[in-house]
Formats: sequence, C-alpha cells, structure tokens
Amino acid sequence: FSGIVGQVRLQPIVQQNVPGDVIEVELDHDDDHGWEYEVKVLTANGRVREVKLDARSGMVRKIEDD
Repeated sequence: FSGIVGQVRLQPIVQQNVPGDVIEVELDHDDDHGWEYEVKVLTANGRVREVKLDARSGMVRKIEDD
C-alpha cells in the first residue's frame, strides 16, 4: 500500500465536499482506477452520500447518493 494517503488526511477533503459525519471508510481496488477510498457520510439532513477518492492523490473522483 505504498503511496496511499492515510485516512486522517482524507477527513478535511471529504468534509470540504460533503459536510457531515463519516460513518464508513473502505479501501478498494478498482481495475480502471487503481486504489480508491469509498467514504460514506451522513449529512445533516439525514442523507447518506458516498465520496470516492483516489487513494494515492486524495482527489475526489465521484460523489453520489448511497
């Protein structure tokens, strides 16, 4: 897992994009994109949003309703 951003560094990135409580973090390997984090966030209005981030750069790839 060399070069992968730690979960602590992901928190501010996720919060900037989807404010709320992080309820789940997964590290997955995708054949197309390589390693990525899938972070589930419970927003203030009760929605669960999923933020997908590049695990090496921390860049947000996708935000969607879960």
